[in-house]
Amino acid sequence: MRRTLMSLVAAMAIIAATASVATASGGAAVTGTVVVGASGAPVAGACIRLLTSSTRSPLGAARQSSSTGEFQFGGLVPGSYVLATCLPPTSPYAQASMRVSASPTTSSAPVRLTLELGGSLSGTLVSSAGGPARGLEVLASPRGGAAQPGEMFTPPRSLANGRYTVTNLAPGVYVAGIGDETGPGDRWGYTSAQSAPVRVVAGATTAVPPLRVTADGAITGVAVDFSTGRPLAHTCLQAKGPGMSYPATPSATGRFTFTALVPGRWVIATCFATAGVARHVSEPIVVRTGALTSAGSLRLS
Repeated sequence: MRRTLMSLVAAMAIIAATASVATASGGAAVTGTVVVGASGAPVAGACIRLLTSSTRSPLGAARQSSSTGEFQFGGLVPGSYVLATCLPPTSPYAQASMRVSASPTTSSAPVRLTLELGGSLSGTLVSSAGGPARGLEVLASPRGGAAQPGEMFTPPRSLANGRYTVTNLAPGVYVAGIGDETGPGDRWGYTSAQSAPVRVVAGATTAVPPLRVTADGAITGVAVDFSTGRPLAHTCLQAKGPGMSYPATPSATGRFTFTALVPGRWVIATCFATAGVARHVSEPIVVRTGALTSAGSLRLS
């Protein structure tokens, strides 16, 4: 599975509700209580963040629910937001989120952010050479790829033996694969197979069959104008390969690097043709597993 296939760490239970809104000094405020399932028992010390509605970016510091499960975010600009838990992997509950609205002219009962017992997925990443693939981020996504509002939590990484565990998942059906970012030490990126759909059950860990991981390759070089030989600074380039196309923008010196490329034959070209000018593309460049290929100086137009 491509790294970009998975974009979320855990399923987030979406609760349709409107938060309590109070007029606070400096703006509106969102208040509420974190409770457990049907019992309604308050949860003390639960980590909660307020996120922007459009990009799901955190706003300010996280809050910890009080001994009675209560929390408040004040000084807000009226509008729509998302409340999301930021529970640690050791928590038995699934991550949860809900949409809220902040308006200084509206008042309602405090919101109840409900936590349910969660489950886990566990498996092994295996390299193309047959050994363990370590240090790679692993994500679990709901079957069907439905977007879930919530914060992007730090994904777990596979251990030295290739083992991984994804926690805090709401019960349901998921697929697993490596994440969008491979982090320091994982130089160019990787491609992994997508797991078959597996069911997560509350309070249990579901085993995922081993996932084979292949290291991607990369191309670097300098783009110059076909006619003048001058660097093509800040000009959109494309790498076109096995059924895919990736854009990149060279530096002021024309140097570019394309990463996370599937092994195979690729060509480099400008993104857009210029009227009245013949378009020139590079000769095919062979990308190999886990290697950085130098394309040298490429004359493009």
